[in-house]
Amino acid sequence: MPVAELSEQALPSTVACIDLDTMQEQSSWAFPPGAFAQSPVFVPDRGEGPTQGDGWMLAFVQFPDHTELQVFDALALGKGPVAIATAPGLKQSFQVHSGWMPRLAPQPIGDRRSSLAADLGSSWRELPAALRAAVEPVVQRWS
Repeated sequence: MPVAELSEQALPSTVACIDLDTMQEQSSWAFPPGAFAQSPVFVPDRGEGPTQGDGWMLAFVQFPDHTELQVFDALALGKGPVAIATAPGLKQSFQVHSGWMPRLAPQPIGDRRSSLAADLGSSWRELPAALRAAVEPVVQRWS
């Protein structure tokens, strides 16, 4: 988006569920004024859900005086959080990135960094066609 088209008004921190086949918004949630969500993380449901995307979206939400961990149904963000966790005095520092991993595994030790393709593995090939078409040139360029 060109800078000239950016809103001059404050906009709420918002998360959205996007259908990766159509690239259309399925649902969204706007946080209250003065709060912002940090690096939302998708955690797949361990069940055998019928719809790709079944799972949870977790985000630490910063308020001026405290931090909350909010949990959402990933396919129904517009319903708001299904659970909120906090503690007296919890004020998390700024978090830039986060991610969910099904398991922890040690990385190879050596003097050379692995390629992007090695870091990603082959799972990106299972993405919907439109998304895969955007990822493939990046993988080829940085591998």
